[in-house]
Amino acid sequence: GHKFGEWTTKTPVSIYEVGIEEKECANCGEKETQIIPALSEKYSIFVGNEGFEDFETAILVAIDSELPVHLVRGTYKMPSISGKTLTIESQGEAVIDASTAIGLPGATLTFKNIIFEGTNNNYVGFQHTTKVVYEGCTFNNSLFLYATEVVFNKCEINLTSQYLWTYSAGEVTFNECVFNTEGKALLVYAEGGVTDQTVNI
Repeated sequence: GHKFGEWTTKTPVSIYEVGIEEKECANCGEKETQIIPALSEKYSIFVGNEGFEDFETAILVAIDSELPVHLVRGTYKMPSISGKTLTIESQGEAVIDASTAIGLPGATLTFKNIIFEGTNNNYVGFQHTTKVVYEGCTFNNSLFLYATEVVFNKCEINLTSQYLWTYSAGEVTFNECVFNTEGKALLVYAEGGVTDQTVNI
C-alpha cells in the first residue's frame, strides 16, 4: 500500500496566489498535490502575509514592523496616529473614507493605489501631517491638504463642485496627474499660520 510522507510546499501561498503542496509515497513514488487557497480568500487586510480583521490593529503592527499595510478590498477609515511613518497600499480596489477630518499630527504617510472617497464639505482630510505621498491614487470629491509636504504621483483627481484645497500645506507637487473637473480644480489657499506655499505642477 501507499506510505505518503508529509506535505511539502512546492509553491508558497500568498495574498493573491494559491499555494501548492505535495506529498510522495515512499513505496512507489506516487505523488499527491493539494491547493491552498490564496490568503485573500479569508482576509482583506494584511501586513506581510499575516491577515487581520481590524484595520487599526494592522496599522499598529505595520508601524512596529516597518512593513506596509496591504488592503485587498473594502472601505476603511484612518485612525488617529501621531508621529509615525506608515505605508498603505492596494491593487486599486480598496477605499479609504476621506469624508471627515482625521488628526494625524507629525505622521509621514504613503498611499499606493488607494481610492479616496471624500465629500464636498470643508476641512476634510488628514490634518497636521508632516508629509503625505500619494502614488497612483484616485480621489473622488474634495480634499484639504494639511501636510508640510504633499506629493501626488500619477493620481486621478475627480472633482464636482469643490476645489482641491492647498489650505495649510507648505509645498504641494503634482507629477503626471489627471484632473477631471467641471471647472474647478485647485485652490491655492493658505491658512493656519502658513505664510508661504509652493505648488509644483
